[in-house]
Amino acid sequence: MHTDFSMHHFHTHWHRRVNLILYLNPGWQEEWGGAIELWERKDGKMERCAAKYPPLLNHALIFTTDERSLHGFPDPLTCPEGQSRKSLALYYYTLERGRKVKGHSTDYFARPRDGGEIGDDLAGQKAVDLYSRAKARFGFSDEFASKVLGFLSGKK
Repeated sequence: MHTDFSMHHFHTHWHRRVNLILYLNPGWQEEWGGAIELWERKDGKMERCAAKYPPLLNHALIFTTDERSLHGFPDPLTCPEGQSRKSLALYYYTLERGRKVKGHSTDYFARPRDGGEIGDDLAGQKAVDLYSRAKARFGFSDEFASKVLGFLSGKK
């Protein structure tokens, strides 16, 4: 589960506000999993799954993007070989003029039944934050970062 980054990586005055996810999965069976879960928080902790939507063809989900909008599909897919979960994600940004807004990177959270608490994987979250800041500072793409990480891991 996660909350999304709040500012555009290259246009630092663009504040991310809304996500739209369109599912592109003809013939998807709900028993294959892949449903996006939307979670509620109470006292800073994940409390319960408030809604669950399977990735059915031409279904769309629109939701606010902020530090409270916990979402994701945390369980492994069980679809047949050759089948995959496909979606198109679109983001809506507003322009922040004349005020300093501190952005945050994507933050990941364990569900209560997974035995974790918010912030358990602080090292992983710091790595994601560093990656996001490096993208914004140096202007490199995800493709470039993937190539560098592949090279460093010996996977070419």
